[in-house]
Amino acid sequence: MVPLASLATSLVKILINRVRPDSRYIQIWAHEIDPSFPSGHVVFYTVFFGFLIAIMTKNKMIPRIVRMVVVTISAILIILIGFSRLYLGAHWISDVIGGYAFGGILLMILLYFYDKPELK
Repeated sequence: MVPLASLATSLVKILINRVRPDSRYIQIWAHEIDPSFPSGHVVFYTVFFGFLIAIMTKNKMIPRIVRMVVVTISAILIILIGFSRLYLGAHWISDVIGGYAFGGILLMILLYFYDKPELK
């Protein structure tokens, strides 16, 4: 699913073609050249770590403490990636919000097919 999320993000970036922030507005720490919307890092983290959270909450065979640690770390990473993209000056806040929304949609699609019972 991650390659599909990357492909979908690239297509949306090409369609929207929004420029990244420049040094007139904020201090840039990471110079990027591809289009800005949505944040690919945020989409990836939301899909990957969101899927990991879903697996940990459903799989009761894994010890509870391990599941709690993995879910907590994954949630923190999902939240912090948005702040890091803003701090580095790589994205506008709307790019990050759009990345969370787009990643959430892709995650829901992934979970739908993952949880879908086999048709017999």
